[in-house]
Amino acid sequence: MNYKIHTKNNIRYITVPRLTELGLKHCFTTSDMDIGFTTNASVASIKENLKSVYNFLNIEPDMLYNGFQTHSKNIAIIENLNQGLENDFGRYFPDTDGLITNRVNNGLITRYADCSPIIIYDPVKKVHANIHSGWKGTLQRISLNAINIMKEIYASNPKDLIVIIGPTIGKDEFEVHSDVKDLFQNE
Repeated sequence: MNYKIHTKNNIRYITVPRLTELGLKHCFTTSDMDIGFTTNASVASIKENLKSVYNFLNIEPDMLYNGFQTHSKNIAIIENLNQGLENDFGRYFPDTDGLITNRVNNGLITRYADCSPIIIYDPVKKVHANIHSGWKGTLQRISLNAINIMKEIYASNPKDLIVIIGPTIGKDEFEVHSDVKDLFQNE
């Protein structure tokens, strides 16, 4: 699948046209925008940047959800507006690296530095997952965990699923040592 880079107000956003055609409002933000999860950006600055994302997507979510990511295989299933703990931006789930919902007007956000963003979308059941998959989550099969949840909770058929691996660090920018390499080779 192809990515498309959009620029709005000097900020680049990346989308997957096929997901857009199927009705999933989504984007990957770029280094043009400081969402503040790796810096000391102010709450006001982060809220302003989130407004820019909402403006780009032409949405105003009922609630924004995120996980307090710990490189786990843990996934939160979002079924109502009261789930999770409150924060300045919406609600969050401790020790959570994936979010799944079939609620149309809920925003899901996951954050990445050198880990892989993964979107799993079921266009038939209108269920989507945002997955933060670092090497630890990948080794623990977080994406398979998400697919199994989608099958069990939402009756998704794996044949209907569209899985997108978003922009991630490249092999020339990241190096692993034998301790990590051995874990994967042993699998």
